[in-house]
Amino acid sequence: MPDVIGIRFKDCGKIYDFEANGSGAEFKKGDIVIVESDLGLSIGSVIIGRRTVETSVRELRKVLRKATEEDFKQKQDNEAFEKEAKDYCIERIMARGLP
Repeated sequence: MPDVIGIRFKDCGKIYDFEANGSGAEFKKGDIVIVESDLGLSIGSVIIGRRTVETSVRELRKVLRKATEEDFKQKQDNEAFEKEAKDYCIERIMARGLP
């Protein structure tokens, strides 16, 4: 039976279960972790601590590790790039007079 923890990726929203076995680390509520998601590596917060569940019908994704300073820097860089791209798109929409 796998041990799972509940992870949330944004400040609010759905909590997803991820398998905590095999990473060698202890995860507790409030930890920031790196997980293997459908979109690649993602950073999220532990919302529900470790618990054992019955074997799942679907395969659970894994928690890889606790987030490092490098992970936080990459997240900040990505958010800055995202804001820059959004601002550029809005500027182009306005320049072309689109609704």
